[in-house]
Amino acid sequence: MKAGFALVMLMLHFLPRFQAEPRISRDFVRIMGKDPTSLENFVWRERTKLSGGIHQPSQG
Repeated sequence: MKAGFALVMLMLHFLPRFQAEPRISRDFVRIMGKDPTSLENFVWRERTKLSGGIHQPSQG
Protein backbone atom coordinates (compact mmCIF):
# COMPACT_ATOMS: atom_id res chain seq x y z
CA MET A 1 0.00 0.00 0.00
CA LYS A 2 1.36 3.40 -0.93
CA ALA A 3 2.13 5.73 2.01
CA GLY A 4 0.15 8.60 0.44
CA PHE A 5 -2.96 6.44 0.10
CA ALA A 6 -2.64 5.26 3.70
CA LEU A 7 -2.32 8.87 4.91
CA VAL A 8 -5.41 9.97 2.98
CA MET A 9 -7.44 7.04 4.31
CA LEU A 10 -6.26 7.78 7.84
CA MET A 11 -7.29 11.42 7.52
CA LEU A 12 -10.68 10.50 6.05
CA HIS A 13 -11.25 8.14 8.96
CA PHE A 14 -10.18 10.40 11.84
CA LEU A 15 -10.86 14.00 10.82
CA PRO A 16 -14.67 13.77 11.06
CA ARG A 17 -14.28 12.50 14.61
CA PHE A 18 -12.55 15.73 15.68
CA GLN A 19 -15.56 17.88 14.78
CA ALA A 20 -17.31 17.45 18.12
CA GLU A 21 -16.84 15.62 21.36
CA PRO A 22 -18.35 12.14 21.04
CA ARG A 23 -21.44 11.27 23.03
CA ILE A 24 -20.38 8.97 25.83
CA SER A 25 -22.91 6.65 27.41
CA ARG A 26 -23.03 5.88 31.12
CA ASP A 27 -23.16 2.12 30.43
CA PHE A 28 -19.69 1.53 31.89
CA VAL A 29 -20.62 3.24 35.16
CA ARG A 30 -23.92 1.36 35.32
CA ILE A 31 -22.27 -2.02 34.69
CA MET A 32 -19.00 -1.60 36.60
CA GLY A 33 -20.19 0.71 39.37
CA LYS A 34 -17.26 3.11 38.91
CA ASP A 35 -16.08 5.83 36.57
CA PRO A 36 -13.76 4.80 33.74
CA THR A 37 -10.07 5.55 34.08
CA SER A 38 -8.92 8.62 32.16
CA LEU A 39 -6.28 8.15 29.48
CA GLU A 40 -3.86 10.28 31.51
CA ASN A 41 -4.33 8.12 34.63
CA PHE A 42 -4.07 4.90 32.61
CA VAL A 43 -0.78 5.96 31.00
CA TRP A 44 0.61 7.09 34.37
CA ARG A 45 -0.43 3.81 36.02
CA GLU A 46 0.88 1.60 33.19
CA ARG A 47 3.97 3.65 32.26
CA THR A 48 6.41 0.83 33.01
CA LYS A 49 4.52 -1.67 30.84
CA LEU A 50 4.02 0.89 28.06
CA SER A 51 7.72 1.80 28.00
CA GLY A 52 8.85 -1.82 27.83
CA GLY A 53 9.92 -1.88 31.47
CA ILE A 54 12.57 0.83 31.07
CA HIS A 55 10.75 3.66 32.84
CA GLN A 56 13.11 5.79 34.86
CA PRO A 57 11.55 8.05 37.50
CA SER A 58 12.32 11.69 36.86
CA GLN A 59 14.89 13.36 39.06
CA GLY A 60 13.71 16.49 40.77
